[in-house]
Amino acid sequence: MEYSRKISPGDGVTTSGAGDRVMDFGSVFLPSPTKGDTAVAAAATPGANIAELIISRGLGTVVRHRDFEERSNHYDALLAAEARAIAGKKNIHSAKDSPALHIADLTVASAKKAKDFLPSLQRINQISAVVEYVLSGHRFKLYIPKESCSIAFAFSGVRCPGRGEPYSEEAIALMRRKIMQRDVEVIWTYYAKDTSQFFFLLFSFL
Repeated sequence: MEYSRKISPGDGVTTSGAGDRVMDFGSVFLPSPTKGDTAVAAAATPGANIAELIISRGLGTVVRHRDFEERSNHYDALLAAEARAIAGKKNIHSAKDSPALHIADLTVASAKKAKDFLPSLQRINQISAVVEYVLSGHRFKLYIPKESCSIAFAFSGVRCPGRGEPYSEEAIALMRRKIMQRDVEVIWTYYAKDTSQFFFLLFSFL
């Protein structure tokens, strides 16, 4: 952490009806990748400032501070990254409209729509995904960027206590700590009596 500041509701960062509060501010850096950790290595140079990465890619802007206000120790680097993003007209600094991102939520879609995704998913034995939500200790909602779709996922051969059963909350809490909003690699085998069940019981985490 680098500094603390009292924030009032007028600053727009507190919940509705909340009074003044003190917030801590700091910088976050990418760790050095461990052996076999290609995700960190591919993201950026180990040790890179995440805020600077976001700003340099035109996905955020720098909060301006008055001369007497405390600020990040890396404030000048953030301003330089923003200047580069503006010069390169990246993302929010571009005059072009952002491309619309269409994601098919197959957890609520019809069986016919889910069936349309079946051939492309069957051709892939291993795929990258993001855990969007933990439904229970063994069931999750996954977003698959490559296919622009979200699916329901269950561990193969595993059952955890359901809602209201003993240890169900503990199982959910464990999965939320371990994989919620994390990148995962998934392998799958076809397991369904009919196509409408394809997206509920077919995937296994590596």
